[in-house]
Amino acid sequence: MIEKHNNYSINLDVQFEEFLKLYQDLNEEREGSAKENMIEEELAFMI
Repeated sequence: MIEKHNNYSINLDVQFEEFLKLYQDLNEEREGSAKENMIEEELAFMI
């Protein structure tokens, strides 16, 4: 995503949509870990 931005090969609308998708994915991971009572060190092995 950053490389596309730096190369001017992506418009802001598309980049914003990609950012939102990334944010949602990361949020789902965080919520899933909370449900499983995992700590950050344990999550590091999952990613």
